[in-house]
Amino acid sequence: MTERPRRRSPRATIQEWPASYLDEDEPWSNWQDCYVLDISTSGMAIEVFGSAREKLAGHRLVVQVNVSEGRFLGVRLTGVVKNLSPGQWSGIRAGIKFTGLSQDERLVLGVMEQLVRSRHGELVSPAAS
Repeated sequence: MTERPRRRSPRATIQEWPASYLDEDEPWSNWQDCYVLDISTSGMAIEVFGSAREKLAGHRLVVQVNVSEGRFLGVRLTGVVKNLSPGQWSGIRAGIKFTGLSQDERLVLGVMEQLVRSRHGELVSPAAS
């Protein structure tokens, strides 16, 4: 019996990218700080902090990623929280599956993923993304 792959596309691990998220399912939600832990063209993991973090399962989040190395690149991504687990820095790790991304947003994600992989010395090939 062959085991099915868990993800549609493998995630690229990130040291930490500062980001913020907004919980679209909470009417009084404000933007909260978080960190991006990994990313692919189909989803991402973020680490969230604060009291509302345990209530995020199944919620729709907008994540604003701020990638900066001498230049500013901001990307806003929307998805649904599929799982929660303990984070690396005493927060909660939220696994997010992207929803409703445009073709342009998917292209930007592909570039971001390849950038991360190349910085970590991973083999980057068009078939891998």
